[in-house]
Amino acid sequence: MTTPETELEVEELDIETFAQKGGAERAPKATRYIIRVDKTKYTVTVPTMTGREILTLAGKVPPEQYKLTQKHHGGAATTIGLDDTVDFRAPGVERFMTLKRDQTEG
Repeated sequence: MTTPETELEVEELDIETFAQKGGAERAPKATRYIIRVDKTKYTVTVPTMTGREILTLAGKVPPEQYKLTQKHHGGAATTIGLDDTVDFRAPGVERFMTLKRDQTEG
């Protein structure tokens, strides 16, 4: 068993590739995380971000006009609220998808 003090850290981690290979494992700590939003990959230096921050990073502004969905290894999907925090190291986190809300939603 590793403790936070002895946990290995990698320089860069593509969370989609890691999830596809390991699926159920927690990702290692990294200096940089590569996340995919729709078809574009982004490099971030933090292990967690809010839905609002991910949408803003992807240029989906104002974020209130977009829906963010997190795809998990195995095909499951979860809707991420603007103030929900996403942990890129959580088991199975694969990628993110956005959808513009129509005028009657939210």
